[in-house]
Amino acid sequence: MTGWRPHVLAGVEALSAQRRALDDPLGLQEQLPTAAAKGPARFGELVAATSVPAVGRAHALHLLWQCRLEADLSRPLGDATLIGPAN
Repeated sequence: MTGWRPHVLAGVEALSAQRRALDDPLGLQEQLPTAAAKGPARFGELVAATSVPAVGRAHALHLLWQCRLEADLSRPLGDATLIGPAN
C-alpha cells in the first residue's frame, strides 16, 4: 500500500481549518501554551484546562497550525493525542 495513512489527511484537514487568524478576547491562546509548558498533556485535558473548553479546542487547533504547540500525529488527532509546547 502506498500513500498517506487515512488519519494523516484527516489531521491536516482539521488543523488547516483553523489556519486563519482568530480573535481571542478570552486570552485562550495564552492559557494553552502555559498549560502545555507543564509537560505533554492529552488534547482533551489541555482544552479542559482553559476557561472555556469548547472555544479552547478551536484555539488549540489554531496554535497547532501556527506551530506554537506540537502534537504527536503518528496516530489520529483526538482527545488522547499528546500535545506539548513548541520547541
